Amino acid sequence: MTNRPIRLATLSRAVFAGLWVTALTAASADAATFKSRYDISIAGYKIGESSVTAEVTDTAYTLSGEGKASGLSRLITDARGTATASGRMANDRPVPASFGYTYREGDNSSRLDMAIRGNTVTGLTVEPEPEQKDPEPDRVVLTDAHKRGITDPVSALVWQVKAPAGSHSCDRTVPIFDGEQRYDVRLTYKRRDRFDGGSKAYQGPVIVCRIDYTPVAGHREGKREIRELKENSRMEVWLAPLPDPGSDSVFLVPVDIRIPTRFGLLQIAMDRLSVEP
Repeated sequence: MTNRPIRLATLSRAVFAGLWVTALTAASADAATFKSRYDISIAGYKIGESSVTAEVTDTAYTLSGEGKASGLSRLITDARGTATASGRMANDRPVPASFGYTYREGDNSSRLDMAIRGNTVTGLTVEPEPEQKDPEPDRVVLTDAHKRGITDPVSALVWQVKAPAGSHSCDRTVPIFDGEQRYDVRLTYKRRDRFDGGSKAYQGPVIVCRIDYTPVAGHREGKREIRELKENSRMEVWLAPLPDPGSDSVFLVPVDIRIPTRFGLLQIAMDRLSVEP
């Protein structure tokens, strides 16, 4: 499959933009629609944007998101991707049932659909099918065991903690399967800060967590991008504590993600929010 680094970046935009709206589903007693937008920049220059629509109730959620190149990056690529996810709510957490994405750049396109039940992948379709060729000697073999006990990228960072949110709130390791690779994302407490997304988005205190990426299977150990992610100790996610009405808990909502790269700081920051009953 072609252009993997760009395609995964596009998918990440749609996925991360959907994380915070998923967190609101457990607090919504009636059906509601949440719409959000995130800006994506690198070294201070805008390169993309994503928008997400979430239709939620107190028992189920459906998400659809779109990410596309914008700003200076449109001079070199017309990349565009979409991501969707659905599931049910149980114990104030989303339980995924499906995850999928599409990607298009020029004449190249790809599509992935994944069915999940009991945190186990029960169906997986990838188009076009990967070319049959001799496996790379440094690729870690992906087995059926790696598709059990997982969550999809959209639901990965959604959780609830007892108020007040503190340093303990970051302590979490999430096993993720994105349809191609199995990896762990570990969060640990780093500091407190304040996020200002403007008058049309969230403004207030946040908890900053360090992100550590550990590849498990499906990846190439010698690939530069994998090695850089694994060795990157400065990745952060900024979590906004939103109160859950009628309980002593809060939802931790990602509003900003910062990933230092060799090209500069990659930042995915929320700048728009609307709620429709």
